[in-house]
Amino acid sequence: MGAIRGDEAVRAYETLIDAVKGENFSVVVILEYAVVTDPSKPPSKRVEDVDAFLSALMELAPKWAEIAERHQVEFFSPINELDQILMESGLEPGEILKREEEFFSAVIPAVRERFSGLIYCKLGSLHWSYDFPAGEGCDLIGVILTIEREDMTPEEFREAVRRQLSKAQEIAGELGVPWIVGECFIPSRVVEMHGHTLGEYYRIVEEELRAVDHKPSGFTFMGWENPIASVKGTDAEEVVKQILSELESYAIPLSRMD
Repeated sequence: MGAIRGDEAVRAYETLIDAVKGENFSVVVILEYAVVTDPSKPPSKRVEDVDAFLSALMELAPKWAEIAERHQVEFFSPINELDQILMESGLEPGEILKREEEFFSAVIPAVRERFSGLIYCKLGSLHWSYDFPAGEGCDLIGVILTIEREDMTPEEFREAVRRQLSKAQEIAGELGVPWIVGECFIPSRVVEMHGHTLGEYYRIVEEELRAVDHKPSGFTFMGWENPIASVKGTDAEEVVKQILSELESYAIPLSRMD
């Protein structure tokens, strides 16, 4: 939609939510922060003032939770990958975990007062290695599957996916909530670097998902027409369809328990 701000941005997203729900899709609203400096590379999440950022987010999240509730959105996330933002902003893991706990312990009750759907906590790469003690109160955990460095071969990618999925199951099990692949992101340049196809990388994901014990309840890929990781028109299309069809047979339904 381009660069839009303030009330114009709110109206644009409200219109988009209504249009998507009109096509019988469920909707997730995730607050996001990123700075694009080079369109050919992933955006930066670095913030100059962490305290000011978290303070602003504490105001924004409840407001957007109200918007999500008005439009009967099913899932709401107060921030996308807070750990990644704090990590790229220079904080050490121990400080990140402390800041996450402070933020989520305050924001989740504020969102819960305004939103009756599922509160979704989307985690970044720090939680490939660390637990998520801030997750109490989350209804759903989302994790990312991606390369850990640009020169990662398909064989190394498989090992990375296994580690990432193992930690996702561990975190979800500790919290007693369902989990999803919140983002499977495989940059096109990495695939091309090794002379493989995107479908081969997604096939690795499909095989490793079938092997996990604690099955996910959903799968999100990044993305259909993403400029640096497009699935549309590639051999990954059929693999993604297979992943989604297999999920239907084993996923734990995502619904609010009263």
